[in-house]
Amino acid sequence: MLVSSADQYDALHRDFRWQVPEHFNIAEVCCARWARHTPNAVAICCEAESGAVTTHTYSELQRSANRLSHALRGMGVKRGDRVAILSENRPEWVILDLATLAVGAVSVPVYPTLPASQIAHILSDSGAKAVIAENAKQVAKVAEVRTST
Repeated sequence: MLVSSADQYDALHRDFRWQVPEHFNIAEVCCARWARHTPNAVAICCEAESGAVTTHTYSELQRSANRLSHALRGMGVKRGDRVAILSENRPEWVILDLATLAVGAVSVPVYPTLPASQIAHILSDSGAKAVIAENAKQVAKVAEVRTST
């Protein structure tokens, strides 16, 4: 009997299971263990429009993420909560993402180019417990959302 590739795919898809340990934290895998084993290795390299290049090591990222994860916990963020990140791509975005994941919370990325009405929908739909905004312009959008709901 010939088995079609579609049948094989269907069986593979149906039977697939992620092999994730019970106590797995992606922030540990992506940064913390690297910070322990290769603290001075470059984790992020950024080039500004001016051409200036800055680098951030794993130990720098980890220290910043640790401070921010403690701040998030102090704000009442806990495992399973959603934290919205309203920011351009930048090293601080990565640090906040790592901090959120270290707490066991879920990052909710929000494009900073979105209008307040769309941000309101994302925040409502995700159930975000906290919103971290990049600058005053983004804070104003969040304030508009909060006063309209």
